[in-house]
Amino acid sequence: MAPSYPQLPIDADDRESYIVWDLRAWDGDIETMKRINERWVEAHEPAEKVGTISIFPEDVVVHGEIQEFISEGWNEACEATDLRYLAIVAEGLQAMAVENQIDAPAVELSAFDDEGEAVDWMDERAT
Repeated sequence: MAPSYPQLPIDADDRESYIVWDLRAWDGDIETMKRINERWVEAHEPAEKVGTISIFPEDVVVHGEIQEFISEGWNEACEATDLRYLAIVAEGLQAMAVENQIDAPAVELSAFDDEGEAVDWMDERAT
């Protein structure tokens, strides 16, 4: 069953061994991202899910406080849940900005411009 978070601007699609997190409705607010991260950790504990795909909105630029939070919060979350695969879906430089903030040695990370490519990549690894 897919996790449901009506109070947050996300849509989560549970694919058994991984979850696709559609963040396109997120407006870039750091406090909202912190709450999203809390739900993410809850959904990945216990460590049943080996992967996750995060789809970022096109109009939110990852910089400053958001970039700092991803660097710290997402790295801690990856380690806490024993995540093995992480796919980022975002526009060119946006994808690189997020990808460069992740420093979790046990996680295989890849960035994509297209959700379908990310799902194909994850399906090859996580199932």
